[in-house]
Amino acid sequence: MNLNLKDITDEDLLKLKDDIDAQLLYNKNVKSKIETTKWKNTLSDLQKDDYIFCINFRGSKIYNMDYVKINFTKHEKDAFNVIRFSTSHETLPMGCSSCVSLDVMNNHFFLSEFSSSTMYFFTIKPEFWKDDLFSELNRLADVRKTNYNKELREFNTLINDLIENGEDVDNYITKIQ
Repeated sequence: MNLNLKDITDEDLLKLKDDIDAQLLYNKNVKSKIETTKWKNTLSDLQKDDYIFCINFRGSKIYNMDYVKINFTKHEKDAFNVIRFSTSHETLPMGCSSCVSLDVMNNHFFLSEFSSSTMYFFTIKPEFWKDDLFSELNRLADVRKTNYNKELREFNTLINDLIENGEDVDNYITKIQ
């Protein structure tokens, strides 16, 4: 960074100093918050209010990126094989709530899709984020294919049943004509 301090007013220098001090304090606080998390190996090792690295992106653009507080909650009455999670951040709009498959809890990362273009990627090992994100993208594509094929089969069955047992439709058309 090339910054000629001689060209900056005293007022702007003081503002810059305050911004630098605030950023240094924030960095120190984040480092202390993630100290306990960085020694954990899987998502299931996380405790209430642990911190996890998060990239929130929309399309191919990063919207926000930082460490967020995360909580997982398993409901005994839940009929699905999922665990709920919620996140929060003190200053950025990075709070979210959703659920993930229980088998994901054995990983150190996961990708949560909130819409077709908004996703959150979480990891307790940010040094591996590229490979982990690519792995989650492949998993998401497989899940989508499986779900799409299942929905298509179910829809096909419904339509075939309607055609084979469509006496009500035939009767209605005959009655109207």
